[in-house]
Amino acid sequence: MIKFQIPEIFDGGIYGLLCRDRKSKGIKRGALYLASLSMLGLNSVVVALAGSSLGIVGLITNIIFDIFVFAFAALKIEERSVRNIFLLVFLGRILSFIFGQNLWIFGYCILYLLVGSFIGKILIDQRFPLKKRKKSKQ
Repeated sequence: MIKFQIPEIFDGGIYGLLCRDRKSKGIKRGALYLASLSMLGLNSVVVALAGSSLGIVGLITNIIFDIFVFAFAALKIEERSVRNIFLLVFLGRILSFIFGQNLWIFGYCILYLLVGSFIGKILIDQRFPLKKRKKSKQ
């Protein structure tokens, strides 16, 4: 019997590079994360030189938000997927800077409203399900 392997949508690029080599996957992911933090740090320095501390606020809040995303990525639930984790990281980065220097707090309000709704939906589905689920063997 011939088995056909259908390529995944995220098979190439950085994701494919991280998933192909199992031995150094953690090192590569750590290096990419440190690279993204260094870009945020560079942004905070540039914004600080312009006379605003918004870059430092963005750096600190993104690190805190990343801790929440890493905690979510460690859960064993069906809502944890590459798409959802990417969406959370993308929203965390874009909403922290999109409203500019005067209205930046609205970005964080929208971000935490969306994340709170997402986590609330997960908690409600786990604790108070509207339909019965079949228990899977783990």
